[in-house]
Amino acid sequence: MQLNWYPSVHLRSGKYEAWVSPAAGARISSLICHTASGAKDLLVPADVSTQFAEDFWPKQGAFPMLPFSNKLHEARFFWDGIERNVRAVPEQNHGLHGFAHRLVWRVESQEVDRVQLIIEHEADSIEWPWSFVGRLEYSLSSEGLSVTLEIFNDSSTSMPAVLGWHPYVPSAWLREGISSGVGLAMHGLDKNGNCESENLICYEAGNFLFANLTRPHTVVIQNWSSPWTIQTSAGMRWCLTSDSDHLVHHVPNDLAYACIEPVTALPGSLSRSTINSIQMEVDLQPSQGRRLTCRLSLTE
Repeated sequence: MQLNWYPSVHLRSGKYEAWVSPAAGARISSLICHTASGAKDLLVPADVSTQFAEDFWPKQGAFPMLPFSNKLHEARFFWDGIERNVRAVPEQNHGLHGFAHRLVWRVESQEVDRVQLIIEHEADSIEWPWSFVGRLEYSLSSEGLSVTLEIFNDSSTSMPAVLGWHPYVPSAWLREGISSGVGLAMHGLDKNGNCESENLICYEAGNFLFANLTRPHTVVIQNWSSPWTIQTSAGMRWCLTSDSDHLVHHVPNDLAYACIEPVTALPGSLSRSTINSIQMEVDLQPSQGRRLTCRLSLTE
């Protein structure tokens, strides 16, 4: 299936401006802050002149992740003692970032500074064996962009649910800034997308973590505490806050962008959901919901 950037929803409030594409997996195609020194991109701006295939999305903008985030090894996991299978990404052997970002979302309501979107999934044997409702709100204010992502279990049995938000950060921020934040520990990811057992490349003093993460890497900040910032030598700060428990920080080999992703469970959680503590973290009972909120802003 081909996804379309248009029609798009234009949002504006104060110095912030955004464009949202419901038919492109509810992606934000552009987020701009108008500063005294000119317009600054907080996300990699999308090339909206062309469509794109649902499984070969451009590394641009930002999108929601649900009902699971990051890599699901071999596109399968066990839940309630039963092996569950989901659709694998073509040319790969795993599920990736859930599937809500490959769907067309419906606009529920729209104002000049906010839009509310919804999807309704009926249980199937291909994507996800439970029914759920997903809701997403993007809003702008003088404080920046606010994102509220929710999932509600519409099935008669419990299901796992992990939420995440996946922004692509422009490479200019990486070249000019230092990325830092606070967390319990930092983990690498193995080839299957699971957290490695040993803590890697981090300074730890109590719960304080400071890291220059501008070289190629993929790490997970466990139990991070907002905010996560990229501060430039000119004094500008790209700032992400969230109520999520964990943060994925990825920079590819070509340094073309960074992905700084709040997530509600550690990557690989579904593959390890037979562990009681992990099952409790991802479990969502019938008629219950789970929410992820975050805010992205720029300060001078």
